Amino acid sequence: MNFKRSFKLVLGLLIVVVMLCSACGTVSSSVPAAPAASSAPVVSSETVPVESKAPAESQPAQQPETPSEPEAPAASEAPAVSEVPAASEAPAASEAPAASETTAVSEAPAVSEAPVVSEAPAVSEAPVASEAPAVSEAPAVSEAPAVSEAPAPTPAPAGPGKVTVSSYKIMQGTPDENTVKVFTSSNPGPTVYLIGGIHGDEVAGWMAANKIRDNNVFQIKCGTLYILSPVNQSGAKTETRQVTGSGDLNRQFPGSASSTDRATKLAAGVFADVKRVDPDFALDLHEARVEPGQESEYGCANTLIYSMDDEMGGLIFELVVANEDGDIWPTDTFVPFYPGKEGSFNRVLGDKLGIPCLTTETWRKHDVATRVQQQIDVVKFCLEYYGML
Repeated sequence: MNFKRSFKLVLGLLIVVVMLCSACGTVSSSVPAAPAASSAPVVSSETVPVESKAPAESQPAQQPETPSEPEAPAASEAPAVSEVPAASEAPAASEAPAASETTAVSEAPAVSEAPVVSEAPAVSEAPVASEAPAVSEAPAVSEAPAVSEAPAPTPAPAGPGKVTVSSYKIMQGTPDENTVKVFTSSNPGPTVYLIGGIHGDEVAGWMAANKIRDNNVFQIKCGTLYILSPVNQSGAKTETRQVTGSGDLNRQFPGSASSTDRATKLAAGVFADVKRVDPDFALDLHEARVEPGQESEYGCANTLIYSMDDEMGGLIFELVVANEDGDIWPTDTFVPFYPGKEGSFNRVLGDKLGIPCLTTETWRKHDVATRVQQQIDVVKFCLEYYGML
């Protein structure tokens, strides 16, 4: 009887094992497909009846036999095996879909919107700060050198320079050989060429030039002053207008060195020397018998003759203003005259050499001393205008 019970128990256990194995196979086959895994509960429901059948058959046979008591629990341990449904927790594996929630994580590309941060290049607009070089425009301040240009209007230095006096000959070997005297300051500046006595009988002109030349009337502080007087030596000796044995010197410029006419040859010699020196300005001292305002072939008194309007306009204007204010020639009124006569020294220097020239004409009704001083006053005014005094 005990053997029979044991056999039934063993057989029941085997059946349970077989059913459990088949159930495990079913479960394992269902794991690949998550839905099939949900059928695992069906297997567990089948295991329950199997377990209940074994006890059912053993119920009538249960006797208080000592050996069988410990084995009954072994049979009841079979349900523990039935805990294999825990394997059916494979659905937890089906929770892998939760893992598939990582797809949601893959939505991190939204995070890749961080490229918006790459908008930081906008910050790289800081190069605008590099516009600071605009501040480097401060070199505009370095335009201050323009201030250094200020000395340009005042070529004359504050103090007088050392003046060197020299001379040279023109028209050598001819009856009209003459001497040009040169006053040169150690300070650079303009060059002025002064002549007097083109007409021998206009004594105030050449006497004023001689006085300036011989009596050191002016102490120039810069530049160079050339003085040729009297140009018409033969006419000055006899106080006649023309060159002795010839014609009017002031209608012969620029002259001709090869001419046999004395006046024409002399005009060529004077013109050649002025051309060589190439002064910035020339002064030509004359005087007249004809009353102011009256036209004459020989000009009229109290006139200031010029032939280069652009270059001479400023000086003429300043002279006229000074005359109206009584600072120069207070007893007479200047009359500007433009241009000089054809063939005159004044006109040819402007036309041929581009050298501005001022011709003065004092009025002979005044005494010689007055006329000489008027000539000197004009020369002084012009030298001051050019910054030489």
